[in-house]
Amino acid sequence: MTVPTTLPVADYPTTWREIRGLLREHRRPVALLLALNAAAVLAGLAAPFLLGLLVNDVVAGETGTRLDWSAGLIATSVAVHAVLIWLTSRHAFVFGEKVFAQLRERFAHRLLELPLNVVERAGTGDVVSRTTRDINAVSDFVRTGFPEVLVGLLSVTFTFGAALLVNWKVALCVGIGLPLIALSTRWFTRQGRTAFERELATAAAMNTTIIETVQGARTVDALDRVDSRKRTMLSAIRTARKAESVPLRLRTIWFPIVQVGYELPLVAVLVFGGWLVTQGQAGIGEVATIALFVRQMVTPMDDLIYWYGEAQLGLAAFARIIGVGRAGPEPDTSGAVPSGSELVLRDVRFAYRENRDVIRSVSLTVDPGERIAVVGMSGAGKSTLGLMIAGVYRPRSGSIRYGGVEVSSIPSEALRENIAMITQDTHLFAGSIADNLRLGRPDADDAALRAALATVGAAGWIDALDDGLSTEVGEDGAELAPAQAQQLALARIVLRDPRVLVLDEATSLVSADSVRGVERSVAGALEGRTVIAIAHRLGSAVDADRVVVMHDGEIVEVGPHTDLVSAGGPYTRLWNSYQENPEVLHADG
Repeated sequence: MTVPTTLPVADYPTTWREIRGLLREHRRPVALLLALNAAAVLAGLAAPFLLGLLVNDVVAGETGTRLDWSAGLIATSVAVHAVLIWLTSRHAFVFGEKVFAQLRERFAHRLLELPLNVVERAGTGDVVSRTTRDINAVSDFVRTGFPEVLVGLLSVTFTFGAALLVNWKVALCVGIGLPLIALSTRWFTRQGRTAFERELATAAAMNTTIIETVQGARTVDALDRVDSRKRTMLSAIRTARKAESVPLRLRTIWFPIVQVGYELPLVAVLVFGGWLVTQGQAGIGEVATIALFVRQMVTPMDDLIYWYGEAQLGLAAFARIIGVGRAGPEPDTSGAVPSGSELVLRDVRFAYRENRDVIRSVSLTVDPGERIAVVGMSGAGKSTLGLMIAGVYRPRSGSIRYGGVEVSSIPSEALRENIAMITQDTHLFAGSIADNLRLGRPDADDAALRAALATVGAAGWIDALDDGLSTEVGEDGAELAPAQAQQLALARIVLRDPRVLVLDEATSLVSADSVRGVERSVAGALEGRTVIAIAHRLGSAVDADRVVVMHDGEIVEVGPHTDLVSAGGPYTRLWNSYQENPEVLHADG
């Protein structure tokens, strides 16, 4: 059984192309890292080589100055090796941090470029898993694993070459375990690829289940589904644990085989080398040197094998990170720019699931500067319509044109300058109130910020704060009421100053006493601009130029409030219900 995920995973050819591109981009630091590692490995080989010569001298009866010089050279080589190891480690750490920072920034950029509907379909768990566990797996390998792998490869290569120079017959024993290592590693790689992919995918699915349960805890409790949800979570945890155990089992088989593969040469060197000494085909010092070479390879080989296993996990995680950039639709490169402000919808249809349209043949023309209120009962499709107008969703068929240009073909920056959207779900980033407001206009001074706050009726309570605009909000900052957070979001939009504003229940959390005042101030600030308000309280439709009534994904009535009230149609019934009990009717959907 495969674990479904909405966000795609890059295939291995694509992943390796990205890796090769990174190596080419950082070819100079990589070359320096290779050079430092090579020098460190060669310096590490000098001590065993000199020690072998020293043994031969002792066997030959040499004494005095020659032995002193040999001992001094050995001590010098050890000191040089230590210095080179320090330089290599320092460069590797700096290089790893730079590459990881670059990868993290690129991933964040790709993630933020995804259409909102793609992120929503993916689920919080998959996104969180890729931004935490997957990124961490890649960072561990980039920071530490990559240098260790280089050291291991260079150590094995140079040690074998040095052994051949000392005595090629004894050196043949060094490679006796290579077939065993190569075959077992090939098996591990083939088996591990699918296992690591599944481990990460099931972890993402588990995160989704847990996060959704926590977020919907009140609903779960209200519907008496606690036990059922617990079973669902436990099932997801068991699946993830089972998937995680597969790579562990593969390692328990692979590690011992590989360890035998690089311990076996030492036995072979001592046994076969000893026999060659008795035959006069090798010296004791030569056998001792090669035995020390082999012994010295154990630690690099241990690191190489460990990080090769971690590299498989990192590669699977990197493929998931790269896949994020391929989640959205292909970008439109036409670069079309609107030439006007008229908004025209023609026969628009949209479906979240195949063959189940939630928007059906909607056509509407909105004149520049017109204020439209979209109303209807829950599930009528109002929010979906607003998301399509804002360019978040693309219609399944039909067209949405702004200024004569298809909204989906307008470059992202130009689109946001012309059409902006604010919903009831607002977010305050960690930082000051001023920082949050300047997301709407980065160059705004304090006077502009205060003017925007005054427009939405928030200047009073912000001035009452001890630090005013400098008050820290967001995580670990001052806790604001939902209505206050919403007012800041409205002020951001005022600063952004778009030509078209889609308000999706943007004042739903503002108290009933103040909502009309906030709406009037927003309308005054946006005078001459197009406003499409998804009405939560039907009373907010009174001030609109036209009211659009939706039912079951279709527009069933359009006209001014007074005309529709007296028409005796669907809007009349909605209005009468609202008049009887304003708190009962909710028009979200």
